[in-house]
Amino acid sequence: MRRFESARRLRRYHLKNAMKPTDSMQYTVYVLRSLKDGKLYTGYTKDLSKRLKEHNTGKTESTRWRAPFTVVYTEKYSSKDEAEAREKYLKSGKGREELQKILKRRTTPAFGGAPASGGAPASGGQDW
Repeated sequence: MRRFESARRLRRYHLKNAMKPTDSMQYTVYVLRSLKDGKLYTGYTKDLSKRLKEHNTGKTESTRWRAPFTVVYTEKYSSKDEAEAREKYLKSGKGREELQKILKRRTTPAFGGAPASGGAPASGGQDW
């Protein structure tokens, strides 16, 4: 795996290598927000709609008592290794800070308009 001299370079690498939603994707890194307690959960998957249904129906042990969930952020990757690395980063302290900034930008109306959008897949996950 490539070594990065700084967290900034690592973030640039992931943002540069995240694929556009219209591209052919295999893995999605996702962030869910519990509508029950407002906490975030991060994971990756090949099938986001199936995974979200598993979270919302209590089939996922770690999120069973916090359902229902809504998807608040996604990024798409062509390989499992890239998705796992991004998920791991988003679970780190710096990654959580970056995610909070991304989510804040997405919910802040730009020039009085609608909230900004963005986003990427999941089988593992992390509670925040």
